[in-house]
Amino acid sequence: MRPLYRRKIMEKGRKIQFTFSQKTIEIIGWLKKVTDAASLAEVIRNALYVYHWLAKFIINGGEVFCVDAEGKPVKLIFPNIQKQGGE
Repeated sequence: MRPLYRRKIMEKGRKIQFTFSQKTIEIIGWLKKVTDAASLAEVIRNALYVYHWLAKFIINGGEVFCVDAEGKPVKLIFPNIQKQGGE
C-alpha cells in the first residue's frame, strides 16, 4: 500500500514524461527565465493553457491579431486549428 501523502499527490494530477530536443529545452528554459516561472513544468502548463484558449477561440469563430512595432495589426494564422463551431 502506498503512503497516504503519495496518494494525495497522485489525486491532484497525473505525472507524464516527454522527451524534448535540445532546441526545445533551450526554448523552455528561455521562457522560464523571461516569465519568471517557478519550474519547467509551469512553463509547459502555461503554454498548454494558452494553446487551449487559442484553439477554443479560433474553433468558435474568433480571429487572433497582434500589433507590430509600427502599430499595424497583423492577423495570426494557425493552419492546424480550424473553425468547427464548438469544443
